[in-house]
Formats: sequence, C-alpha cells, structure tokens
Amino acid sequence: RPDGGDGSGHVQILDIGAGTGLLSMMSARRARQEHSDVPVQVTAIEAYPPMARIAEKCIKANKLDDCITLIDRRSTVVSADSGDMPQRAELLVTEVYDSELIGEGGLYTIFHAFQNMLKPDAAVVPASARCYVQLISSEWLASCQNFSSLTSHWKKHTGGKLLSLPDNMTSCRGLPCGYDLHVERLWDTDDITLLSDPVLIQTFEMDSMKDLEQYCNSPKVATSVLECIEARRKSGAVASSKDRPSACHGIVFWWDLLMHRGSDIILSMSPSWCRPGPEKPQWREHWMPVVFLMPEPIVSCPGDRIAVDFAHDEYSIWFDMRKLNTSPGDAVEPAVTSIERPLCHCGAHATWTRERCSDVNDEGKLAAWTDVLTKVPSAISGGGVCLYLGSPSFLPLLCAALHPQMTVYAANVSASIANTRLMSGLIKANNLCERVHWLNKPAAELKTEDLHNRKVDMLLAEPYFCTSIVPWHDLAFMFLRTSLNALLSDQCQILPRGGKVMAAPGMSLCAGRCWPCLLEICFELFWDHTAEREKCFDNNVTTSTALC
Repeated sequence: RPDGGDGSGHVQILDIGAGTGLLSMMSARRARQEHSDVPVQVTAIEAYPPMARIAEKCIKANKLDDCITLIDRRSTVVSADSGDMPQRAELLVTEVYDSELIGEGGLYTIFHAFQNMLKPDAAVVPASARCYVQLISSEWLASCQNFSSLTSHWKKHTGGKLLSLPDNMTSCRGLPCGYDLHVERLWDTDDITLLSDPVLIQTFEMDSMKDLEQYCNSPKVATSVLECIEARRKSGAVASSKDRPSACHGIVFWWDLLMHRGSDIILSMSPSWCRPGPEKPQWREHWMPVVFLMPEPIVSCPGDRIAVDFAHDEYSIWFDMRKLNTSPGDAVEPAVTSIERPLCHCGAHATWTRERCSDVNDEGKLAAWTDVLTKVPSAISGGGVCLYLGSPSFLPLLCAALHPQMTVYAANVSASIANTRLMSGLIKANNLCERVHWLNKPAAELKTEDLHNRKVDMLLAEPYFCTSIVPWHDLAFMFLRTSLNALLSDQCQILPRGGKVMAAPGMSLCAGRCWPCLLEICFELFWDHTAEREKCFDNNVTTSTALC
C-alpha cells in the first residue's frame, strides 16, 4: 500500500504475541523496503514480561527501536482509541495458535484487535485456518484413555481373580483436551490404522470481523460425514469386511493456515501420510496433530458412514462421533446443535498422564509384576505387611489379590486429594477397605503408629510418581527408601531391588539440532539475537552433543 493504506502517508503494523520480536522486525524491515518514502510504525505486544525484555533488547540491537514500539501488556487491554497506538493498523501479524489452533485464545484476541486496534479492511497474517479430521484405529492410543482391556488382562494373569473398576471409570470420557503427539511415529511402526480419507470439518476466517464475532459469541456445531474405506497402515492394506470389522477409536485432527489471501502459501500440520512424496514433515515440538479418543470404539467396515461433530468455545475444541444408517447423499439426521464437553469425572485421566494410562493397561508389565509377587516368601505373604510407595497404582491391589493374608499400606507420596479420591475409589470397588490402607501422608513423615505398630516386611514401588516431570525423577524412590529404614524389618524384601540409568546420545544430538536451528534462522535473516542467545542454553546443548 504505497499511500500507507488510507492516504495518510503512514504505515501502521500490529504484532500480537511478539515473543522475541522476530515478526515485528521482519514486518518493519519489509515495510521500509516497500515504502521508503513514508514513515513505518510497528506496535509489538508481548504480555510475558521476561520475553518482552528480551524483545526490547533484540529490537534495539537491530536498530529498529525507532519504528517498533513494545507494549508489555495483554492485547485485550490495549486500544488505539485510548492512545496506546498512533492509529489503527492496516496489517496484523500474529502467532497465537497451538496444536488445537485456538487454545491460546486466538479467536477473541483477533476479534478484540478488529474492535480496538485494526482498520475495518485490515489484512491479517495468517488469514484463515482449515481444520481436518480423519478416522483412526489404534490399540495403543485407546490404551491411553480406556481401561476396558485391563480387567481381562488381570483375570488372565492372576489365575482368574477379578478386578473391579468404579462405574465412573469405565464410562468416563477422559480429558477435555486432545492428545497432541507425533502421530508419524505410530504410523512408522504400524501402530495406527487409517479408516477414512481426511475431511475438512471447519474453517476459521481470521480476517473477517463478522465471522470472528460468530466464532466468539455464538459458535455452532459443525458436522462432517466420513465414509470408511479399506483400512490401511504404512505397511499396506489391512483386511476388513463385515466379518472382520475395524474398531474406530477416534480421530486425528490437524489444521492448515492460509497465510495471505490470494496466495498459495500454506503452513500445514498434516501428518506425513497426507503429504505427497517421501519427504517427512518438519520436526516440531510446538505444533503437532492432535488425537481425540472416544469412550467406546465404533465398530466399522468399508462403506460405513460415521458423522463427526465438532464444537468449540473460546479456548477449546471437542468432538463426538456417531455411526449413521443413511446412504451417501442423505442429510445427516438428526442435526446436532450442541455437544457435551468431555470432562474427567473418575479422576484417573486427571491424575495420570496418557502415557501413564497406557502403562496401567500394559499386559506385559502386569505379567512381570504378577510373576515377581507370586515368588514372595511364604513368611511374608502369609500375614506380613507390605508398604507401597508412589502415586495411585493398581500394584497395591495386585499384591492384595495375590496374597489374601497380607496387609497392604500405600503411602500417597504427594499428599494429593485427587490421588486419595482415585485410590480410595479403586480400593472400595474391590472390597479391600479392610486390607488395603491408603495413607494420605508423605512417605518421609510415616511413623510406626501409621502401620498399627507393625514392621514392613515388603517395600514395594513401580516406581512411579505423578509429580515426576522427567523419567529420572522416579528415582526418588531411592531416597524415600532410605528415609524409611526405621520402619523396615530385618528381612524386608525391597521391590524393585535395583535399576539402571541409561542415556541415548541420539536424543542429545536431536536437541543439538533443535536449539541452534532457531539461532541459525535468525542469523540467516540477518537478525542479531545475541540478547536471546544469552537466555538460551544452546551452548550447554552444543557442549553435551560434542561429548556424546
């Protein structure tokens, strides 16, 4: 816009969620190149104070502080009419998206910007988003949410003993958010099966004030019908028919961003199997496809039609699925006007990570623990005391099931109310209140009185602690075990007895690629990000990579 967009001879650009200021600096430099005869002004908004301070230093280091003004507040409290900006902007550049697209509040953020900071015909980059879904089957993904297979595994490996799950656990829809992960890894190992082609389910027009108002104030349910095809994996087709149906466990969701109207520049999160050619998608840790799982699988075979209903609010998206008895071309009846948002009401999904849920369902681990516990000396199993350390687990229940004469205590290491509610429900559902005692007390504070003045004959741990952020945090069991010496009998059995810590150099090498890549991009674009580099630990990563 050579005249500055409105004849004022002034170019005004807005960057919301400026981060380190990269988009602001790119916009300022480009605008100066295109409109060297008019003033250029960029307003960069970054609400996170530490990041805003880094952006300020980067902007100054690149000698652009004369045309970029930084505001360290939330954009929703900024207004051009209140004097926060010289005038309303004709261009918005913003990155306020996550794997579910709207999880960072991008819809209302842009809507507010149109109301208070943008001209009515302002351009927005990116201009629109297209959301896609595809039906999938995956036993591993299903194990990350559903516990239906656990009872059969339990019966098989404990000699016919039954495990009861609370009703609210078997019917729970899980967490309200999807599971974002690198689905390509499951595709590469044949752990995910595709049951349909991808279908567009929703479009968000980010540069339309009218559409944004609807998204924010009166969102509607969108429905797409997906026709089941011959099931396929990376290794090839999977035989499926009415005699050999597939289990549709849910959908994989992703989005594409159209960066600018009239262009073909698209930023896509589509998985590798949707891309032409052998080249894999760029590795990302921030944006990934998202899996949404259903409480119960839908049995399907080629030719079946499944309706996927999509709903959203300001920050979240959620789905429902139903099998149709209609033919292609028929209207979807009945039309859906609302979908109940899934919320965990059993406590398991809110307490355990999805990977932990999969561990709980792992038949191999159950078989290994059963084998170990059946070899406990009779002097202990015949009436001894077992103390379990860790977060909620089926292990204390397994111990009690295999040794009816043993008294089991379980110490809630994190003293969490949610942990207590979950574990108490499991104990009650299996009628073990007299034999399994959940101690809502940190392990280091346990006293003999908590164990009814008895010594511990077997100290048990997976080890697993829901407070662990990285795997080696579970090694806290070593220190907890030492703090309990006074409570242990002379012949106490400790399970596990030991462990190994192993490192994979490839992970360090991968990290070595990820961190410097940001800096390489910045240097390639001739930006001075010295200030940011001081805040990163890329030097440490580079050093550790060299050592590996």
